Amino acid sequence: MKAALISIDALDWEDLPVFRKARNMGRILAHADAIRSEAITPAQTYPCHASILSGSYPSRTFVIDNLSHPERRWQYCRSSIKCPILTDAARSSGLTTAAVCFPMTACADIDYLVPEIWTEREGDDSDPLFSSACSEKGYGYYLRHKAKLDWMRTPGMDLFASSVFVDIVKEQKPDIALLHLSYLDHQKHLHGPLASDVPHAVDFIDNLLGSVFEALSSDYIIFITGDHAHRAQKGSVDISIEGISVHPTGQSAEIYLDGISERDAISKLAAVDGIAKVYGQKELASLGLPPSFDIFAEAEDGYVFTPNGKVTASGHGYVGSEGPYPPFIAINAPCRFRTDRCSIVDEAPTILSLFGLKLDGADGKCLF
Repeated sequence: MKAALISIDALDWEDLPVFRKARNMGRILAHADAIRSEAITPAQTYPCHASILSGSYPSRTFVIDNLSHPERRWQYCRSSIKCPILTDAARSSGLTTAAVCFPMTACADIDYLVPEIWTEREGDDSDPLFSSACSEKGYGYYLRHKAKLDWMRTPGMDLFASSVFVDIVKEQKPDIALLHLSYLDHQKHLHGPLASDVPHAVDFIDNLLGSVFEALSSDYIIFITGDHAHRAQKGSVDISIEGISVHPTGQSAEIYLDGISERDAISKLAAVDGIAKVYGQKELASLGLPPSFDIFAEAEDGYVFTPNGKVTASGHGYVGSEGPYPPFIAINAPCRFRTDRCSIVDEAPTILSLFGLKLDGADGKCLF
């Protein structure tokens, strides 16, 4: 038995009717078991993938944004996740593993690793970066397909990722294989929150998945997940209050205080246009967040916290429990899910259960 997890960035439960009409996904979904999955808070790509990998909320992963604070650097590396992850459990039990462009896996202990990572400046030689971030066995696959990369842009990254993944699966047949595709998310940011807004992205991803599904064939139990969904956006939240520093996380924000009390800060923030709710330090745990900042602010529907005032057509970073919800899909599984709703923290425990394995201390539970 082998298992594959395919993460389609920004895949929404409401997108499934569109994908059911696509040639490859439609064929797969016709025989799949699918349930709604609640994202974590904030519903951002890297925090969500840290939770998918670890089966734990940010209170254990300590990943609360795509970018680190205060450096604002992309958190590519496995070391940013402060608890065990799915591939750790698999490797320690003698299973072979692969991960291609899966966020937060750079430098992880994975047999065939080609992570999602890019150079700081466009045009820089990417070979030294990938040499240091890939596994020894993965680097050759990077070299084989690197011409498909277009720095950090899509669709080049997805062309690269799917090509590398297909070759690894066909040639190495790892026990657990992870793949991340990001074009749908990029296009939703530009055009709108649903797959129906970006039919060209649906077609592109479905074409890539044709070769992916063919490579996996009947040898693999296939899981497909979204990390978060999108909400439409129309305006930005402007905060200019002395003693308050804002670290934007999309449709929410981490707030740091300097010389102002929590009570005063919450009162001032609650009066700002575009803010729906403000959570104090004692309330962070109820959101699954660590106490690594002072206050958490949630934007009103249609608003976004942004460092530059730029507002895209849609985005994310919302409170996960409030939706929208990504799907969790299983194909060829030995049994059906015993629920119609779950959290993304349940996904790693569910996959590992097929091999009789657990993630010690994880927040999630097996869904079978």
